[in-house]
Amino acid sequence: MVSLEDLLRRTIGESIDLEIAASDDLWRTLCDPNQLESALLNLAINARDAMPDGGKLAISTANAQPWQRDRGHACAFARRLYLHRCPATPGWE
Repeated sequence: MVSLEDLLRRTIGESIDLEIAASDDLWRTLCDPNQLESALLNLAINARDAMPDGGKLAISTANAQPWQRDRGHACAFARRLYLHRCPATPGWE
């Protein structure tokens, strides 16, 4: 994740703050690094396009247990990568 930081910063531009919080104790996972990089890059581009006047893009990593409740949302997990949108702005509810 940290190796993508420079690419993401250049992609989203200076008007959007990028915050990356990578957990130190992540479980091992098997994934295609190129597909993961592409997915994160596409999400950053979509976020940039959704914030033409600037804003903040926060990306974090965490381990998740099956059926873990996070902020009142129940999520079912299998052996996949899951993205959780955590709105920080009014109007995203």
